[in-house]
Amino acid sequence: MVSIRKNIFIFFGLSISLLSTQCATKAALDTPPAASTANANQPQIDMAALQKQNDFLRNSLIMNGAIDRLFEVQRLVRVGRTDDALESLKKLKESFPTMSAVYEMEGGIYYLRHKLPEALDDYRMASRFSSNNADALKMIALLEKALGVKPQEERKPATKDTDVKKEENK
Repeated sequence: MVSIRKNIFIFFGLSISLLSTQCATKAALDTPPAASTANANQPQIDMAALQKQNDFLRNSLIMNGAIDRLFEVQRLVRVGRTDDALESLKKLKESFPTMSAVYEMEGGIYYLRHKLPEALDDYRMASRFSSNNADALKMIALLEKALGVKPQEERKPATKDTDVKKEENK
């Protein structure tokens, strides 16, 4: 079998090649790939690394789409279309139920609408999914004060089953 190697492109440092067959004999077709001299000389592709890179790119595209939708929500709010913005955020929450920024934006819209209890709920969700979100924490403190609500007490997680039982008996 006569073959020509064609480099198609380089993807994250991996050269991906295709073999185009000019002619194949019956003997070449009957030869198992491991015994073929043409296959023995070809570089091996690390399929696991290629799949990992493919997953990374797919996830990046998905996240970039979500970020684009968040910017669209901001534009809607700026022109006063808060109902449309909330509808977009609802759809985003279906796809990304743990994305802190979605809840933070929703809380901001409710704050602008003077729906403080709803705003507080959303800011609390935002801080739950991103505990370092300083803006959400500031808004929680502001809203709790405005609503006369006691700050939520931090509960330390139990380290053993006995700790849980002790708390239940108190």
